[in-house]
Amino acid sequence: MRLFLPSFICVLILILHSYYFRGWRITLLFFGSCYAIKVLKCLGDSNPVTRDYYPTMDFLGLTYHGIPYGSYLFVIPVGWLFAHYVAWCIAEATLKNKPKKHDAFFPIIALSILGTGLVGVCMESVNEALHWWRWEPHVQTNAAQYFSVWTLWSVMFYYFFFIFYIKGPRQKTLNIAAFVYVILFFISIRVYVSFKAVMTLVYALMIFGQIPLYFLNVPKLRPMRWWYPEKPVKPRLNADYQI
Repeated sequence: MRLFLPSFICVLILILHSYYFRGWRITLLFFGSCYAIKVLKCLGDSNPVTRDYYPTMDFLGLTYHGIPYGSYLFVIPVGWLFAHYVAWCIAEATLKNKPKKHDAFFPIIALSILGTGLVGVCMESVNEALHWWRWEPHVQTNAAQYFSVWTLWSVMFYYFFFIFYIKGPRQKTLNIAAFVYVILFFISIRVYVSFKAVMTLVYALMIFGQIPLYFLNVPKLRPMRWWYPEKPVKPRLNADYQI
């Protein structure tokens, strides 16, 4: 609990930051969908047959058949919330002064995905000292492995989240596609056990395939922060400001 509290406070600060600079709708969708998707991931990770890591703490005493579900459901998702939001903010700051890219779908996703991988490497380094979880013996633990895991699982979430903010027609079709994408991703990720060599290549393409997508400046996203050029900067406390 003493280890969890500082992490929870950090994420709470990020939620308040999002609410202040983005509004409650984006904040609710981002953190709500991110938490839900990461809980699904962690429930899959808890399967002893396909497990690559296991938590070393029994959070809140929620253990069933020796599996610490409290940690899988509450502790580990908090780390993903932190990494995803920080990486998104860094991507926005990087593209802020690039008129063609600051509100473009693919550039911001590409930087957010790769940024999450870098944040993940830092978090894994901290974990090695704190021993929040341990990797199974068959898993190779190094910076490249950490980067791959965090980046891979970022692909699904960012595409799922940002697709709801694409401008233009066919929005309903894109929303449906986002849900289908999540389902297909979870199916493909579990095929890894049976077809490791093939899926490793697929995962590498999913990660590094984001790099050329950075140079695509369409489609465009709706404004998602107060300082976007399409939304003049105004104080949140200004009563005449309309979201």
